[in-house]
Amino acid sequence: MRLKAVETRKFNLNQRIKDISKWNVTPTDKRNIKEFIREYKAGDITQKIGNNIEATVEKVLQQLRPAFEHISENGINTISKFTKKDVDKIKKFKQRLLDGKIGNYVTGDPYPKKTIKQIFLAFSLFLAWKFKGKDDRVILVEPLKVKIKLEKKDPKSLSIDEILQLYKSCRTPRERYVIANLFSSGQRAKEFHNNRYEDITLPEKDECFVRLQVRKEFTKTNDRKIPLLFNKSIEASREFLQEREKAGIAPTEPIVDWTYDTLRKWLKRLGKTVLNKNINYQIFRSSCAKWLVDVHHYNRYQLCYFMGWHFSSPMADVYILRSDAILQTAVDKAKNTEMEKLQIQIEKQDHDMKLQDEKFNNLQQDLEKTKMSEKILSKRTGRQKEDLKYQSEKIHALEKSINKIQKFDTFAVNLFKDKVVQEALLKAMIKKGVGKELWQLGIDE
Repeated sequence: MRLKAVETRKFNLNQRIKDISKWNVTPTDKRNIKEFIREYKAGDITQKIGNNIEATVEKVLQQLRPAFEHISENGINTISKFTKKDVDKIKKFKQRLLDGKIGNYVTGDPYPKKTIKQIFLAFSLFLAWKFKGKDDRVILVEPLKVKIKLEKKDPKSLSIDEILQLYKSCRTPRERYVIANLFSSGQRAKEFHNNRYEDITLPEKDECFVRLQVRKEFTKTNDRKIPLLFNKSIEASREFLQEREKAGIAPTEPIVDWTYDTLRKWLKRLGKTVLNKNINYQIFRSSCAKWLVDVHHYNRYQLCYFMGWHFSSPMADVYILRSDAILQTAVDKAKNTEMEKLQIQIEKQDHDMKLQDEKFNNLQQDLEKTKMSEKILSKRTGRQKEDLKYQSEKIHALEKSINKIQKFDTFAVNLFKDKVVQEALLKAMIKKGVGKELWQLGIDE
């Protein structure tokens, strides 16, 4: 079942066609304009019908009005009856429009070059349709075949700091969701308002970002599934979705329950209050594209897919050529080369340091061994000294003992030579049973 789109802008082509009757042109031109618009809507003029043909036709009507009213001189001339002689009137209109002498019929301001280019194109299509097959009047289109070079301006965008300021100033989960995901998704207004509850997927397992499906029926190009990489998108999405689930949101119901006009006015007030800037849907879209190129280094094809542009669209180049990302690969390669050189130097230094550490450790071990040997030698020397001292003392004691013995021997010999002593000893020995022969032997010796 095809879902009904949430319209972001109100188009009423039928009313615009009725309003042709109020234009300051001749009745004949009014009839021809209405016929031209019917064929344009049917695809007979451009041989194609866009996704929103009524919006396209309404723009064509807006572009035709200044051409018809000024060239016809407010209904005096009938453009549908022009001949090749009237080419000067078209040239005059072209020059006045380029000189800024013809202003917008609503504001009175001169038309910008982009709008002038669109006016020339729309009026050329009408003239080519009206005078088809009339070779003498083809010349009427020639003055409008002018190439207008448009000034290339940098798209207005917000910095990441400004986005964070807006986010922090939000008071409700809905407001935080709007700021976080308008920036993170970079969607067009119609795409954003047509995001359905079943189109968004919160992170699962190892993922660290929200995924969003942009449906084909609500976009100018193809459907796409994009990651929301802004670091506030997860918390903002989870918080707001929980609130919407409690309210009983259906799978095919739009996530954001604000209308286009309500949200547009709220963004304008918020921008003036927080940043003193006029912010809108487009500024978030251009901020997202710039951020994807500058921070995430998206290439041309990645950016076209994410933003929903055709791969032949020049829009991607607008952001890439204004960024350093176009040389990022070369810069990264140069950085990697330098890093590799530094890494080699670091590894060499580490190896040298390791060798030095090993030498130092070996020297330290040798030093410890030497100190240990000195301690052992010192202990041995001490013991040897003690032993030598002990031996010296022992020898000294022996010498004293020998001297005593020698003195005693002399005394004893002198004692035994005394006859009285000898007789006394003999008597004692006989009592003890010692033979006289042994005694005599001892005396003789």
